[in-house]
Amino acid sequence: MTEKSTGQDVVVILILSMLVFASIFAAAIIIHITYELLSELTAPFTFIIVPASIIMTGLHWDKIVSFEVSIASYFIMHFHSFVQSTMILALTPTYRRFVLSKAQSILDAVNAGMNFVHSRVRTAPSTGNI
Repeated sequence: MTEKSTGQDVVVILILSMLVFASIFAAAIIIHITYELLSELTAPFTFIIVPASIIMTGLHWDKIVSFEVSIASYFIMHFHSFVQSTMILALTPTYRRFVLSKAQSILDAVNAGMNFVHSRVRTAPSTGNI
């Protein structure tokens, strides 16, 4: 009888350990999805919801928000698409590596061109007078 209960104990321990690992894995996925979602919602919130709220407040209560602030908020809304695209490129590892590699190759080409120009430019001889 003790062997049977020991076998059942092992099965229960295995099932509980699998449930614990599955719970940890599920929690990690939920945390990652939450982080990515909050990162994706930063641009719409910052560049659409906040300026639109300022504009609507200025329309209803012009003593609280001046017209100039409303106009500035309107112009801020135009940056949403640029910032959203930049964030998507920055958050996606494949795109991030591609953009960084292209930027590095451009910087290397500029640096090589500057080194070439500096190697060809002759400095004027020094006269000793400053």
